[in-house]
Amino acid sequence: MKITYDLDLEDEDDARIGYADMAFSGLREVTASVLFVLQHFPFVQYIPAWFPGAGFHRILAEANPPCAWMLDVPFSQVKAKVVEGCEPSEEAGPIAAELLRRIENSQSSAGEDEESEEQVARSVAALIVEGGSDTTVSTLEGLFLALSLFPEVQQKARAELDTVVGAHRLPDFDDRDALVYINAVVKEALRWHNVAPLSIAHTTVEDDELHGYFIPAGTTIVPNIWACMHDPRIYPEPEKFYPERFIGEDGKLNPNVLDPIALIFGSGRRICPGRYFADAAVFLTAASVLQVFDIGPPKDENGRLIKIEFQASHGFLSLEL
Repeated sequence: MKITYDLDLEDEDDARIGYADMAFSGLREVTASVLFVLQHFPFVQYIPAWFPGAGFHRILAEANPPCAWMLDVPFSQVKAKVVEGCEPSEEAGPIAAELLRRIENSQSSAGEDEESEEQVARSVAALIVEGGSDTTVSTLEGLFLALSLFPEVQQKARAELDTVVGAHRLPDFDDRDALVYINAVVKEALRWHNVAPLSIAHTTVEDDELHGYFIPAGTTIVPNIWACMHDPRIYPEPEKFYPERFIGEDGKLNPNVLDPIALIFGSGRRICPGRYFADAAVFLTAASVLQVFDIGPPKDENGRLIKIEFQASHGFLSLEL
């Protein structure tokens, strides 16, 4: 919200946080239970709401108001500041302001439809916020779960932070190249729990063949990211959280080991445009949390550690339960 709309949301009681949470929850439910059906069986949209099994109408109706707020209100606030000349320079301004400036420049040079261009900008800004919320948070939740299940990883990560960063400041991006083990922890977090186990569907544009299998043009292909990231031929003991698999004998990141980033963010024209931001956000958050906190299982009322295990939801997005 800050980099997109320049909104400071520091108070948990801020109504805007509630609207954003409702929007993200609605989109998550739509994505998990409605989108797939409508994409592959579009005729079901014409089934009346009272018909048995047509509960998606309720889901869409409940998701619409907060999603509409997320799409319009923050962007309109930025637009008002731009019109009044209150937004800072391009270097310091939010993404939404930069999108508006680009629209203004393109209008003067190409005479394009301003309303249409602005609607695209609104959608892009909202997608930047939504796309980096659930997925990034769920990746971090998976990482914290893994650190609780594999405490030796946490110990090694903290030892590296003590050596490289010290005890008197938080890590920053300038430390990243020197934090080899932390980088390996991030890669392993992305591999160990895939927030999107199945990537976005693609369609072949021409006939093809793979390992003797004929694939005709027009075939829908859904990449199985989870299977790729848990292939024991590539990642031995795939269920184990083992960052060392990404580090070579020279103590540096091993370029010969498949980097999860090459697959988990999709491919082709539909590759995630925010992949570098997500990678940076996970790195900085993970490094900062490990610098300050000990991560472990919760305790019961008697002070005994509660046994935890990995459980995730089913759907387009796999979230920790």
